[in-house]
Amino acid sequence: MFRSVSRVMLLLLSLLVALTGCATDEGSDTEQRTQTGLARTAVPVSVAVAEQRSLAEAIRLTGTLQAFKKSTVAAEVSGQVVQRLVEPGQKVNKGDPLIEADATLLRQRQRELQANVAARDVALASAKAELKRGRDLIKKSFISQDQLEDLEFSEQRAVAERQAARAALASATESLRDVVVRAPFSGRIERVHVQQGDFINPGQPVAMLADFSKMRVIAGVTAQQAQRVGEGDLAHLIVQGGGGQALDGTVQSIGRIADPTTGSYPLEIWLEGEQLSTLRDGMVANISVADNATANVLAIPSVALFQRASDYYVYRLIDTAEGGPRAQMQRLEPGLRVGNYTQVLAGLQVGDKVVVDGQFALQDGASVIVVEN
Repeated sequence: MFRSVSRVMLLLLSLLVALTGCATDEGSDTEQRTQTGLARTAVPVSVAVAEQRSLAEAIRLTGTLQAFKKSTVAAEVSGQVVQRLVEPGQKVNKGDPLIEADATLLRQRQRELQANVAARDVALASAKAELKRGRDLIKKSFISQDQLEDLEFSEQRAVAERQAARAALASATESLRDVVVRAPFSGRIERVHVQQGDFINPGQPVAMLADFSKMRVIAGVTAQQAQRVGEGDLAHLIVQGGGGQALDGTVQSIGRIADPTTGSYPLEIWLEGEQLSTLRDGMVANISVADNATANVLAIPSVALFQRASDYYVYRLIDTAEGGPRAQMQRLEPGLRVGNYTQVLAGLQVGDKVVVDGQFALQDGASVIVVEN
C-alpha cells in the first residue's frame, strides 16, 4: 500500500513539473511574438536635432544709383531772360543766381503799389480824425448815433484798405526778388533749359541741379528679406559699368508700403566719400547686405515641417519606458527660412529630435525605429 501511495505522489509531482514547464515555454513564446510584432509595425525614420545655429547669409539685390538731391528749378515770374548765369557742369552754392529775368514791369508795378499804400495811409489818418471829431460832436448832440456809426465804419474800411495795399506791395516786392532764379541747394548744374532772350512763365523749368556729395541707392526687397535687414546694416556694392568699382554703404531705410507695380518694398542705401566722383545717376549696382537677423537661432531642417490647415507641425521623438521611441506630433511656430533650415520661434527646445525622413508614414504616437541617414 505504501508503494501505491508513493507511485501516486510521484505521478502528481511529474504532472506538476510538466505543467510548470509548459507555462514557462508559452510565456516566452508570447513575449517573443510581441517583440517581433512591434519590430514589424515600427516605422523606420531618420531624425535631426534642434540646435542653435547661424542662418545668416548675404541678401543679394540689384539697385539703381541716384543723386542725393536732384531738382528741376523753375521760374516763378513771367518775363524775358536777360542773363543766363550758369552752364552745365558748373558747381554752385545754395542761393547762387542761375538766371535773371527782366524786372522792368515788376519795378513799375512796385512803384504803383507803393503810391497806393501812401494814399491808403492818408485815407486812414483822415478817417481816424473824422471819427475823433464825431465822438466830440455826439457828446454835444450835434450829430446822431447813426452818423457816428458811419464814421466808425469808414475808419474800419480805411484800415482794411491799407492792409490790402500793403499785402499787394509785399507780393510785388517778392516777385521782384524772384526775377533772379537761385539755386535751392549746393550742387552741380546738369542742364540749363533757357537762353538769353527767351520768355519764361511761372513753373517753366530753367535748370536742373544735382547734389552728388552723397548718393542714394534704391532697391526692392521681399517681405521676408525686409525682416532680415535692419536700418544701419552695412551694404557692399559692385557698380556695373563703373569698372566694377566696389563701395560700402549703409542701409538708411526700409519701406513699409509695397510698390504697387512690383510688390517689393523700397530699400534705400546711402553712399558717401570721395569715391563717388566717378559715379553717375542711373548706374546699376549689385548689392550684398549681411543678414544679422538669424545669426544665432534655434533651427531645424525645413524638411521636418508639414502643414495642417494653417498650422505647422513636426514629429518629435519621445522615449517611452516600454515599446521603444515614439513619434509625437508637435505644433510649432516657424520663423525665417534660410537655405535648408527654418528658424523655430516656439514649440521646440535645444536637443529635441525631429523626424526628417519617413514622417509621411507616421501618425501621432506611432512607434519608430531610428535609422542612420
